[in-house]
Amino acid sequence: MQPALFALALQVLRWPVDAPPQVDGRLDEAFWHKVPESTEFYQVLPQAELPAPFLTSVRLARDDHSLYIGAVMEDPPGAARQSNVSRRDHIAASDDSLTLILDPEGTRVFGQVFQVNPDCSINDGLYKEATLSTDLSVDYFHTVACEQTETGWSVEWQIPLQELRFAQDQAQPWNLLVQRNLVRDQRRMVANAPLPRDPLCLLCLAPALESSGPLPEPSFLRITPYAMARRTDKVRISNGLDLKYRVNAASILDATVNPDFSQVTLDEPQLSANTRFAVSYPENRPFFLEGADILETPLKVVATRSIIQPSWGLKYTQRSTDNDTMILIGDDRSANRILLPGAYRSRFQLIHARQKFLIGSSQWKAEDWQLGLTWTSRSYEELGSNQTLGLTAMHYLSRENSLRWQSILSQSHDAWDSPREKSGNAHFLMFQHKGGTWHSSLELKSFSDAFRSDLGFNPRNAYRLGILTNSWHQDWDETHIAWYVRASRKTELSPRPIQDQTAPGVTITGLWGAELSWETRPDTWERTHADGPLHRYQQHYLSLGFYPGSLLTWLQCDLTWGERLDVTDDRVRPGRVENCTARLALGKKVEWNASVSQERLNEEHWQDSEHSVLVNRALRHLVVVPLNSHLALRYIRQEEKARRIGLSPSHTETDSWNVSYEDHESLTIHVGATISRNSRETLRDYYLKLSTSLPWN
Repeated sequence: MQPALFALALQVLRWPVDAPPQVDGRLDEAFWHKVPESTEFYQVLPQAELPAPFLTSVRLARDDHSLYIGAVMEDPPGAARQSNVSRRDHIAASDDSLTLILDPEGTRVFGQVFQVNPDCSINDGLYKEATLSTDLSVDYFHTVACEQTETGWSVEWQIPLQELRFAQDQAQPWNLLVQRNLVRDQRRMVANAPLPRDPLCLLCLAPALESSGPLPEPSFLRITPYAMARRTDKVRISNGLDLKYRVNAASILDATVNPDFSQVTLDEPQLSANTRFAVSYPENRPFFLEGADILETPLKVVATRSIIQPSWGLKYTQRSTDNDTMILIGDDRSANRILLPGAYRSRFQLIHARQKFLIGSSQWKAEDWQLGLTWTSRSYEELGSNQTLGLTAMHYLSRENSLRWQSILSQSHDAWDSPREKSGNAHFLMFQHKGGTWHSSLELKSFSDAFRSDLGFNPRNAYRLGILTNSWHQDWDETHIAWYVRASRKTELSPRPIQDQTAPGVTITGLWGAELSWETRPDTWERTHADGPLHRYQQHYLSLGFYPGSLLTWLQCDLTWGERLDVTDDRVRPGRVENCTARLALGKKVEWNASVSQERLNEEHWQDSEHSVLVNRALRHLVVVPLNSHLALRYIRQEEKARRIGLSPSHTETDSWNVSYEDHESLTIHVGATISRNSRETLRDYYLKLSTSLPWN
């Protein structure tokens, strides 16, 4: 989309080549005073598009190697600023922070995100305009320093140009959206453009950057070898190599040989005792993160966590003003479970065969539309194969209306099944309106009974789904109220109903950034299998999230109660689901995250847990002690319990200790141990992992 008329350009002054700034957070070099200052900021929360009530100042400069950003944030009068030392990509939403969303392509399609709090903890990642989402699993090499004073704080950034993904044939200016977050008695947010409270897009409103002189052509080669010693039942030593070559401003080549894709962290436990479908986990492995935004589509035709243990991989990413392309090839040497979707449950087929995979995606961009082509192929030697080919389109009809569409074809060959050849299709359509006090969205999905995406994550097929949501928004003083009604209908292809639900609700946002949501589901109809009856049940939902203070920096609790569908016994029972997450900051140096989830199914309402038909509980504690910006201690405790009358209970406990040293420009060391226990066995895993980055500029 074209930038708004009020999105005035920010000037980027050229820094003297022989006198780069000392990045210390102070902005005391004389040259900073010559750099044009931008102080025009507007409120986003609690009341949008009003002038900011406190000062935020941003200056930008560059030389032939780096982009420099200097910012000064004055505190409003009242309570002290909120900030804690946090590990990378875990700045609390309750912290004061400054966020840059930089669009170096100038296409207003994707942005590179850099965020910092007053204690100089950092977040970085990728922002995608089509989904208004940020992926913090992507890390960049950059330097940042902060300085705190009695009246506020300041920050200096040095971002190497080789880390910025600008196009080779750059004709459009870069764009930059700056957002500042504060939590006092209210959560407040300001930005360098007058954003609506719930915008349809962000980068479409970002100010452009005016820079003097041509941009250099960055190129680099970075080689990262690793070695790992691991002991489970016996000692195993492995080694491998990652390579990243930036051919020019627009093109990057990634290669990996014998990669170690073991995760230093653990996947969070999820409630699964009363579900019929597979659950997904996020991607955190660096090799797959470059260009991840190009692969993102409404229907997850690509989910790289389906690739378990490749012996090699090669990836090429290219960005230009009107096109982004990524191609990924490799093989997977592990035994793999193929996800077989269904209308009422998903199954798995275990495959013992070496697998070859190919993933490709290309996106074309214009002023107010995007068109994408995605293709995947996965083969299992003589046992079978799966291919998909799909088109995606995004069209901004206006600043208040957007339309998004996707269609995919799939072809599967299965030696273990009959018929062996299967062709399927899947479709997605969404219309969104966000204007004034009324918002509306319509989402439609359709999956044929033979559709499958072995390199993606689509656990259901053979169904159609429609969701219509209407909401009405109003501000009362500094409190925001949103009333909504959501109606959804899921059917078989016949179209025999699978689920019908109408759910009115309200969301209230007010003091301490608190958000209170209530929803009632008075008349839900659902069946658990094709030959089963259509059950009717009633539910209520209540959610509260807020930022209590500097000790308990975040608390979120959700409760669903009333009746629930027991998918094992195919009947409706009284039950409830409880979820709570909390984050504590102990003395600025200790971060404690706790989460607990529990589902209970009873014969009678409010029955005690000892007599419940089903109790399923998932518990996680994560304690992190960042000793400095490079060294951190981490402990994770996880428990998963499930007990159903008539079945043997299951109970798994996992303890993980880890010491990590991460100098993101050179050396990374992980030392740790993980011990898992269940009713049958105890598994111990001890590891030492070393990797180093060797730049060849």
